[in-house]
Amino acid sequence: TISVFPNPTSDFIEVELENSFSTLHVRVLNEVGEEVQLFDLTNTNKFRIDLPQTPGVYLIEITNENGEEAVLKVIKQK
Repeated sequence: TISVFPNPTSDFIEVELENSFSTLHVRVLNEVGEEVQLFDLTNTNKFRIDLPQTPGVYLIEITNENGEEAVLKVIKQK
């Protein structure tokens, strides 16, 4: 289970996963699928993403150390 809040947002989102993972690979993609942010996290189940300034729809792609992947849709407002 993954929760994302606030959504829609005006600047950032908080992501919380049900379980903690030793490594998480996170990619933020814009509406046309271009990667706009990329980062790796360790030993966490909660993190914050500061979204780009441009309003629109973003996809948050999260992959854990087991290769399991989740894609979340986030709306960035002005």
